[in-house]
Amino acid sequence: MKFRNSDELRIIGIIRAKARRIDEVTTGGRYIEPVYGRPRRVQGTVVAIEPDAVVVNAGMPIHCTPTDPRQRPGDFKPGQFVSFDVLEGATFEQRSI
Repeated sequence: MKFRNSDELRIIGIIRAKARRIDEVTTGGRYIEPVYGRPRRVQGTVVAIEPDAVVVNAGMPIHCTPTDPRQRPGDFKPGQFVSFDVLEGATFEQRSI
């Protein structure tokens, strides 16, 4: 199959993941690890807080739900740099443009 431009390759959607524990960090860059396969580790900047999730920009937005009973999404604020382990079961929900 041939594509005429890069817009035809774009997929829009929401990545949701459960975080084992979200920690504030001070060094490093934005990443999702590993590059291929299920995400195991994410690091990035908090860009939004939702009632049940923290949205982290790790090169792309990831909606992560804290699973540590001592943490709530409201404990975090936009601009914080965070890192967390991802539990199995992350999902991608495709959206139309």
